[in-house]
Amino acid sequence: MKIKKIHIDGFGKLHDFDIELGDGINVFCGQNEAGKSTLHLFIRSVLYGASNKRRLGARSIYERMRPWKNPEVYRGRMEIEFERQRYMIERDFNKAPDDLVIMELAEGASGPVKEPEELIKRMLNGLSETAYVNTVSAGQLSAATGKDMANELRKYSSNVSTTMNPKLSADKALEYLSKEKEALNAKLDTEAAKEYNKVLTEIKRIEAELELPENENRISEFSETADKLSREGEEISDSIDNAESEIASHSEALKEKGFADESEIYGISKRVHEDYEALNALKIKAYNGISFAIAVILFGAAAGAAFYGYRYADEAVRLPAYIGGAAAAVIALGLSIRISSLRRRYRTEKELLTEEIKPYIGEQSLDDESMKAFDEYIGTAGVISGQINDIRAKREILGTEQRKLNDDYALCLDKLTEQQRKKNGVEELLARLNLLRSREVELARVISDNKLVREKLEALQLAEETLTELASDIKNAVGTFINKEASEMVSAITDNSYDSISAGQSFDIELNSKQGMISVSDMSAGTTDQVYLAIRLATIRFITGEDDPMPLMLDDSFNLYDDKRLEASLRFLAKSYKGQILIFTCQDREELLMDKLGISYKRIKM
Repeated sequence: MKIKKIHIDGFGKLHDFDIELGDGINVFCGQNEAGKSTLHLFIRSVLYGASNKRRLGARSIYERMRPWKNPEVYRGRMEIEFERQRYMIERDFNKAPDDLVIMELAEGASGPVKEPEELIKRMLNGLSETAYVNTVSAGQLSAATGKDMANELRKYSSNVSTTMNPKLSADKALEYLSKEKEALNAKLDTEAAKEYNKVLTEIKRIEAELELPENENRISEFSETADKLSREGEEISDSIDNAESEIASHSEALKEKGFADESEIYGISKRVHEDYEALNALKIKAYNGISFAIAVILFGAAAGAAFYGYRYADEAVRLPAYIGGAAAAVIALGLSIRISSLRRRYRTEKELLTEEIKPYIGEQSLDDESMKAFDEYIGTAGVISGQINDIRAKREILGTEQRKLNDDYALCLDKLTEQQRKKNGVEELLARLNLLRSREVELARVISDNKLVREKLEALQLAEETLTELASDIKNAVGTFINKEASEMVSAITDNSYDSISAGQSFDIELNSKQGMISVSDMSAGTTDQVYLAIRLATIRFITGEDDPMPLMLDDSFNLYDDKRLEASLRFLAKSYKGQILIFTCQDREELLMDKLGISYKRIKM
């Protein structure tokens, strides 16, 4: 990554500030309070945002760098080159979270980057702000030799020594693997296999139950039978209605003939015939010639006896003659009276019988012909009555059939209801079966997932064991490598005054000199700064690589160097550091020595 241009609208004391940087060494020179540290802090804030964090009660960067003049104008931008592409990084520090915008600058067109945070992480090689401050961007190195510097270098050294990648922490990787194992274990459904077997057993049971003959669906069969019986019932009901209508019609016809029913016809016919026979018998008695002749004879005998006794008989014969005549007269009178009574009775009963059959035969005299007419009338009524009886018999048969049909229909409905109940039960079984089959699929998937999870757990376990083993194996080798790199740099920077450096686990640093191993804490401040510069550069090499390292910023970092140490350091930096170098200084020593050494640089006056 290279910084090409910087524009500051407002940041600390800098307003409407523009500079253009070179690819190699850039020297920012100016007196104290000229704004060098402000520019240095602006570059950091553009990359990470203006921090609101306070340390040891001091004001945060955001508070310290808010412009006194026009505080609402608190923003700026920086044009950089990264992976052969130019970008414009813009931040408005008055907006949260610092309103990061990255524009891709292409020939003839530009546009915003969709995921600026991810891009800037790549630009910074994933460095945290603390790591950035303690590696490629720092103030005086003497101030960077404290706990933060040691902790940060220890962390990166540990990462590199265990993972061969400064961005990766072995401890974090192991912690990540442990969390992944916990997460995967949480995903395991240990009861899935048991439940799966239970579900399969229940599915087989239900399928066997559904195959039973009594669970055969006969609803359509009984529905068709019920419909057929219903139609037949309607037909019989119509026939019964027709029969009732015919009975009513014939009953009305019979009523018009003067009869209510067959019994009345039979009763009237029987009574009329009996009365007619009795009347004929009475007629014979009333109009019998013998009785009349006897009465006449008796009357004649009575008269003869009286005449004989009066005219011819003597006293002795007269009385018996009178008595005999009187007796004959009495008998003749009695017989005459009886004959007269019988004839009156005959006439009365004839009139009554004539009146009785008059409604049936009309105004006719009572004789055998009228009785024949009466019998014909009765016969007609009997036919109608017989028809009524036939229709009633048919209706009874229809009624019997209707009752049977009703019974059959009711039984069919009961069976249909039972079938519907069974159907509901079967549907419940089918619904249960569908749920179980869905659960079977889910459990099969869970079991399959469990298999994958167990495979992943085995892989994670293997990775954990491998990482632990590899970390243990390569830790010493990488630590030796870091010490080797730093040793070569210290040797070059100190003009071979010290052959090698040894940094322990707690960064207790010792240098190998002709007098033996010397602790860095026993050395001069200048030598100490050189040692930490070497460790810093070695760490940067592991963090960023050598192809396109990040800009190295040194803010008044050489104040404690004498000219010899400074010359050696500048010579080493110009030769070994391939990226941009930004030197902030209030002196002209750096420029004079680089001119002396023929080192190319760009001077930027603050």
